[in-house]
Amino acid sequence: MSNSSSDSSDNQTDRSEEALAGLWCRLCPEDHDEAGRRYIKLHQKLAAMARIQIRDSASAADITLDRLGKRILDGVEIVSIEAYAVGILRLVVFEIKRSEDHEVSSEKLEYEPIVIDENPDEELRTTLMKRCIQQLPIHEQELLKIYYAEPSGRARSKRRSQLAKRNDRTVAALRIHVTRLRRGLKDCVNELMKRI
Repeated sequence: MSNSSSDSSDNQTDRSEEALAGLWCRLCPEDHDEAGRRYIKLHQKLAAMARIQIRDSASAADITLDRLGKRILDGVEIVSIEAYAVGILRLVVFEIKRSEDHEVSSEKLEYEPIVIDENPDEELRTTLMKRCIQQLPIHEQELLKIYYAEPSGRARSKRRSQLAKRNDRTVAALRIHVTRLRRGLKDCVNELMKRI
């Protein structure tokens, strides 16, 4: 099963690289260096346009140019690369804003605590959890402490947005990172409990 997901990932990477090459070729087929300069200029323009509406404007520009390259790769006739890119950017910004709105509304849901395989000895689990947390890098420990120390509701949502910005992440990326940390802690505790 991991081979098929690995192959899928490799195919997506190959397709993205082909799409990028196709876009560069359309930007300036005669001069690779000039194509690079035009690509950077277009990226900066798209990021500046997106910055008006969303925080992670560089990612929006990246997604836009990736989709543009894939359209070129698919053989879509494009009269004006810049105008077509702006049209894609509008859709990307809309998707990101909709996703951010959904994130804010989902903040209202309470997160369930980490559930470790049933063991009546709560004190033991707490001790093991502390040991696992101490194995994390200091900045990860601090991140978890701040992430879960906030009150509920809008205050927590606002605080997590600030925390994401301070860590150069989107709120969604921060949530994914914290979820992965929690999953790792759960695995660590379960592994230590097996040794007991």
